Order: sequence, then C-alpha cells, then structure tokens
Amino acid sequence: KSTLHRQISSQRFIIGRQGLWPGRRFKGLGGTTSAINQIEALQLDPLNITARSQEIALHGRVLDFKLGHLYQSAYEQRNFFDYGGTLFLYPMKEFPIWRAIMPRTARYPRMKEFKKNHPRAMNEVLAALRGNGPMSNRDFEGNGLSQWSYRGRKDSAVALFYLWLLGEVMITSRNGLPISVGPMFTTFS
Repeated sequence: KSTLHRQISSQRFIIGRQGLWPGRRFKGLGGTTSAINQIEALQLDPLNITARSQEIALHGRVLDFKLGHLYQSAYEQRNFFDYGGTLFLYPMKEFPIWRAIMPRTARYPRMKEFKKNHPRAMNEVLAALRGNGPMSNRDFEGNGLSQWSYRGRKDSAVALFYLWLLGEVMITSRNGLPISVGPMFTTFS
C-alpha cells in the first residue's frame, strides 16, 4: 500500500474509534450508551452557549440524539459515572480502576486544609446521606467557610465535593439543578 493509503487508513481508524466515521452509526438511547462506551470518556461541561459540549459530541455520533438519552443512560440505568476536577463521564465498568486511585485525593493540600478548618463536615455530610439517601447541596444547612472556595460557600458543599473525589459518594442525578449525591452503598452493594 502507498503511504497515502496507510495514512488514510490510520485516520479512519482513529476517527472511527471515536465513533465519528463512517457517519453517525449509533441511534437513540441504546446508541447513546454505545457511543459513550466507544469514546470511553465524555467531557461534561455546564456552559451552554449554543449547546453543552457533551450534547454536541453525542449529536455528532448519535442519530436522533435527545438530551434525555444521556441522563437516562448515565443516571437512571447507571451505565456511567462522572468524575474529576475536569469533569468526564466514564463507563461504569471502569469504576473499580478509578476507585483504586480516588483515595489519593486525601493528600491534596486543599483537602487537608479543609479538614483542619472543618473537622466534622465530611462525617456529618456522609452520615446525613446514609440516613436520608441521595440529597443535593441545597438540602444541607451547612456552615460558612473559613476561606473562599470555588466549590461552594458552605462547608457541606466542599465536603460533598471532596467525598465525591474520594469515591465515598456518587452523583445520582445531574438532570438540571440541583445535582443529587448519594452514598456509595446505595448505588453499589
């Protein structure tokens, strides 16, 4: 084969592996699930200029894509989990791999500082989730923070964030606001 043919084959393999060639080959709810599994990591973005990045990515891969398909597959059927400071949606089959590295969050200087300044917050939030099931940050009264945080104005908001990064809680609903969070044992037993 010529160099040009090898280059075209390589390009088609790469874009095909990302579900972009040949054309939109996925369809509907099942296709949405298949497309996300194919690409292995879908970035979630709250900004909505013309559409959110996850909607654009799936619209380019899934014929008849509807936003409800993403949330149904991810949060109702629990096919995926979201994780990270740069938020991505990953296939649930990869969760054990991620779960192994999530405890590293405890070494983050910001988390150490938060726990020093708010020693009971994480335990109180986790106890409330275990007692009540999934809750959103709005359900917690919380206390003011000793220093500003991008993650929230209450200690409960930052506690939820760190518990999520540690793998102690999981997002159970992200279909609009508020986002609901539940303890791990309610999702995985």
